[in-house]
Amino acid sequence: MGRRSWRFAILYTVLVLIFEGPAQCRADPIDPSSRSVGGESGFEHIMSLYRVWESIYGLHADSLLPPANVSLPPNVPPAPHLEECVARTAFRQAAEQRGANGESPEWARPPHCCGCNPQPPWVRGADDENLAMTRVAQRDIWENQFPAEHNCAGRRLLAVHWAPQNRHGVGSQVHVMGAFLSVAMQHNRTLVVVPGTYGRAEEPGCKAAGQYGEWECFFFPFAAESCQQVVREAKANNTLICSNKSAREEAESADTVACIGYMPYREIEMQADIAWRWGAPHLGQPDAVWHAPGTESHKGHMMQVHWWRAQAVRFMLRWPSAYLCHVTNRVRHTSYGHRVAARLARFDSTRAEILREMAGDTAGEAARSNIKMSSQAAAAAALPFTQGSFKQAHGLFPWAHGACSREECGKEGPKRVGYLKELFEGVGAEPYVIRPIVSLHVRQSDKVEEMQLMPLSSYIFYLNQLRLIAPDLTLVWLNTESQVVIDSIAKYKDWIFVYSKNSRQVASNNDTRNYDNTQSVAISFASVLISAQSDYFIGTLGSNWSRLMNELRSTSGRLFYPFIAMNDGDW
Repeated sequence: MGRRSWRFAILYTVLVLIFEGPAQCRADPIDPSSRSVGGESGFEHIMSLYRVWESIYGLHADSLLPPANVSLPPNVPPAPHLEECVARTAFRQAAEQRGANGESPEWARPPHCCGCNPQPPWVRGADDENLAMTRVAQRDIWENQFPAEHNCAGRRLLAVHWAPQNRHGVGSQVHVMGAFLSVAMQHNRTLVVVPGTYGRAEEPGCKAAGQYGEWECFFFPFAAESCQQVVREAKANNTLICSNKSAREEAESADTVACIGYMPYREIEMQADIAWRWGAPHLGQPDAVWHAPGTESHKGHMMQVHWWRAQAVRFMLRWPSAYLCHVTNRVRHTSYGHRVAARLARFDSTRAEILREMAGDTAGEAARSNIKMSSQAAAAAALPFTQGSFKQAHGLFPWAHGACSREECGKEGPKRVGYLKELFEGVGAEPYVIRPIVSLHVRQSDKVEEMQLMPLSSYIFYLNQLRLIAPDLTLVWLNTESQVVIDSIAKYKDWIFVYSKNSRQVASNNDTRNYDNTQSVAISFASVLISAQSDYFIGTLGSNWSRLMNELRSTSGRLFYPFIAMNDGDW
């Protein structure tokens, strides 16, 4: 039995227990906030560390952009759940730069003698822990969107507008853009978004970052700057004329810059045709999504659609902007930063020293050095390149695939190991999340027009069932647009719910497509990025937002992490 097969068999057995096992599971309520280290003074020290991190990383509510530098005092341990946004963003941008003569980055150029997969740094986990051909597809999409032609000269472009937000939610807009990307690639064009058309990027932080009305306010750009400049100049010169033709008809035209304003639903369904470009990787792909009883599971063509959407979403959301990184830091910190501080303080080897440091004790310099070294070692241990499965499945040891001999790769292998180690150290490991944790997406309000809504109690039922396989599971990352749901969770005392601290809808019929408040879109994106790091997932695949979580899950090394679907949809 192959590696993928036995993993799938284990997952099947586990989820049969969930769906067919006993409905109730006893669990002792846990309230970590009631625990303290050393009594009241211990709690005060933990909160002191929390506030120090908040200050150093600039996480106060009135701070729109991240600090240029994050400098930790010698007596303060690193914050494992936070990122140094400016430095990380700069390194990630540099990792996507072509050479002086248009050469692809090293990660996109596998060793010629070994035939190993490319290594896009935004894809984590082993190859068989992601949808089939994910790394190759990500490299090919990047090559299409960041062409080698100097100044995008001679490159055919497909300029598009974002789908109107009065008809599409945030997740739906992303999926429509993925359909545009499919059309562009099928017709050998680079997809470029018409500048200033992303109406959701109108937060104060977007304006402060100089990305008002642009997707780049939240994530890295779709296309090379030189290609964007071509469309920008055409728009400024009033020569960018968008057609009412279908996307495919316009893409087939002889125009160097073809422009379409909107894609109807019937054409969106054709997006998955591009999957055949990679040999139909969706065929035979294990379905890691498990459907609640009575929920229809869409197969066939929708498996093909899911594969392509996952690739498009992974590329479009590959890296957060410095601004979104900063907002995500704030969401992480306000949601569970105090718990991280408490866990650091509880380690027996470091607890007493941390408490003394936070109390102002200047003694024990050697112990402080050991604290910092152990924290750095712990962070290094979480980096993908240190994991055995990564080494073997991602080309660090390419002879393990049988594509070439150890001797043939002897010259190129060590150089590649050094490059990839530096690359993944620079882009950074995933920020720390308290585990085990389950992502719970409860969709309510206006979605009643499109799908059956489930009460919160139905979600709690499956949370309780998960405890059959994870008895220590108590932490829930809650995604919901409804304040009614937030107000209802207090009665479920066996679970610890953490969520973003922002305003939500208070009425059941509010329309999320037009609902907005300061930083609401950035906080929503931050929440889905945090969800993608979970160990278990419960959601509603009739919602595009849950689909985003599922697509990120299946292309980030979590393909076999259970996703329980409360309902389904075929859009």
